[in-house]
Amino acid sequence: MAIRTLKVRIRDKHAVRLCRMARSVNTVWNYANAYARHEWKAKRRFVSYAGPRGLAEQTRGVAKDLGLHSGTVQKVCAQFDTSKHQQRKAWLRFRGRKSLGWIPFKGAHLELEDGGFRFMRQRFQVWDSYGLGRFTARDGNLVQDPRGRWYLCVPVEMDGLELLESGQAVALDLGLKDAAVASDGQKLKAKWYHGIQAKLGVAQRARRSQRVKALHAKAKHQRQDALNKFSTALVRQYGAIFVGDVCTAFLLKFSPKSTLDAGHGILKHQLRYKSLQAGRKFAEVSEQWTTQTCSACGCTAGPKGRAGLNERAWVCPGCGTSHDRDVNAARNILALGLGHGPPVGGIRPL
Repeated sequence: MAIRTLKVRIRDKHAVRLCRMARSVNTVWNYANAYARHEWKAKRRFVSYAGPRGLAEQTRGVAKDLGLHSGTVQKVCAQFDTSKHQQRKAWLRFRGRKSLGWIPFKGAHLELEDGGFRFMRQRFQVWDSYGLGRFTARDGNLVQDPRGRWYLCVPVEMDGLELLESGQAVALDLGLKDAAVASDGQKLKAKWYHGIQAKLGVAQRARRSQRVKALHAKAKHQRQDALNKFSTALVRQYGAIFVGDVCTAFLLKFSPKSTLDAGHGILKHQLRYKSLQAGRKFAEVSEQWTTQTCSACGCTAGPKGRAGLNERAWVCPGCGTSHDRDVNAARNILALGLGHGPPVGGIRPL
């Protein structure tokens, strides 16, 4: 059995109730934040969730007055404590009207049904494409997107993918012009955000905020759909998948828009959890010198540095092999991932 998070959209008629609960969640968060700030400024004391004078004790009994479940109040305080430790701060930002709605819950307090779910003695209808009634809910969240739509995000136990064993392997070279190029020649085209830029500029100049949000959501959904289909196809076909450890922070310095549009982190996350569910192998491999090295003879005569970024194809002077820049890099990553060592002639060390 594998744990998978299902995301289903809640029908819009429940938005008013959910927004009211989200404002109460913000009240709990802001109280915890104000209490943590006061304790630090007055006594130089870090506030924690448990223990004497902790958040659990300070918020005891407020759930009924705020119209929330006691489990939700506990989850909010626990998440505040976790976020505070992760960011290494005594207090965090306050949640205001511009904050997107968020309602955490405990799995024991939410009951899944076909076509909806029950929470706090209320039934919420959803667009159910999974058959929620056959699952048991775990701790999850009700979340709101920028367009005001609400979603149920709930982890459940599902059977892992049953795929035929495959002895084949593939490697990916992540880039900007193409989000990913496989060693077998497959390419995933990027530029989802670039496709809406013209319409986005018109909507922004006309100050049509809802249209702007809809265009951003369109690009986001196109990206998620393409990455999901691409990653699923690779996991079904290959028994081992290797990805180059591209430095996203470096790419953000000179091409932030294209880097964020490519969605490298999303793709690697999808490949990782899908490979785990299907029993496939997934690993990240160092991609140093893979672009410059010929995958046929090991000669390091390929395009180098920023000056060579426009050189998408090259011919090896050592063996005369014609290379597609990205496919060649993916083949070198595959050789390193399989443990065959660098190509003939070796990859020059630093």
